[in-house]
Amino acid sequence: MAKDISLKKNSLQNLVDMVLLDNAQDDVIVLDPDAVEIVYINKKAAQARGYEPEELIGTSLHILHTPDSVISLKKNWSKSIRILERKGFNIGTIVHVCKDGSIIISECLSRLIKIGEKKYVMATHKNISDDNNQIGTSERAAAYVNAQEQEREWISMELHDRVIQNMTSILHNLDSFCPKDTDTKNALRNISEQLSKTIQETRFITKELYPSALERYGLIPMIKDELYKLEQEMPCEIDLSAPGKLTIPQYLSSTLYRVIHEALNNIKKHSKATKIKLTLDTQNNQIHLTITDNGIGLNTNLPDTKRPSGINIMRQRISIVGGDLVIKSSTKGTTLKVIANIPEEYCDELPKP
Repeated sequence: MAKDISLKKNSLQNLVDMVLLDNAQDDVIVLDPDAVEIVYINKKAAQARGYEPEELIGTSLHILHTPDSVISLKKNWSKSIRILERKGFNIGTIVHVCKDGSIIISECLSRLIKIGEKKYVMATHKNISDDNNQIGTSERAAAYVNAQEQEREWISMELHDRVIQNMTSILHNLDSFCPKDTDTKNALRNISEQLSKTIQETRFITKELYPSALERYGLIPMIKDELYKLEQEMPCEIDLSAPGKLTIPQYLSSTLYRVIHEALNNIKKHSKATKIKLTLDTQNNQIHLTITDNGIGLNTNLPDTKRPSGINIMRQRISIVGGDLVIKSSTKGTTLKVIANIPEEYCDELPKP
């Protein structure tokens, strides 16, 4: 691998010298479209994402993407390359995940370049994450979260229409067999039971991917439903403090719901807690979420690669909407706190203290 990377760096050296990419005002990344890997990144781009260039050269582009956007990237990569080949360039908004889990939102100009007989994608990124840019923070967050939700909805529908229905049809066909041989009958019954469980699990996954009830009923009823399910699955005392109704933008509801869902899932899997308290309120045009438990705690000093992946995903989700997430944990329990700004146009509808 080291030799391969070196060759790629050498093959790009004339290009680097020619356009002075290392000193460019914007972030520049050059990709191998076949391997979907980074073959060159200027120092400005790498350090803005918390890396040195040598840490990223030779790695998959996926390292800079959220788990959700990796799915979309894999699905649409070939289509994106075809667009580049037809148009010669493409402009869009890209979200990258930094080494510390924070988010950079960029306007990206991509174009195909040819070095020798090989084609590469050169992407120039202009950071638009700052509040001083023309597009507001809440608008960018809404656009990104909504795009994620649409992608999840599409995957959920595909699973239902193309996977669940096919498995259900197979199950019906299996059930129609009436073999006289006892061994064959037992084997078919076992297969039918396994297939039924797989269908149930897949249905559960589709609901996890896109909880359509959130848009229909709102955040507070969905939180109550999550807590009710948790109470059925583990013996614990649950305390909920939240307004009866909360009017906030859909992108913020979606983000908070997914963070709450992940946090409660972590409690169920790891905490051994007997008491859980969830508080949701608004203060100074901000939404405050606190989840505490009296479980065995999490080791938050572990490096990112050894932490439960759900924690990093929660951090990324909150970072996208411009909020902060803090986790404090000990052997006596864990506290998760989230603070996120509410767009000004929604502040008049907030519950009054």
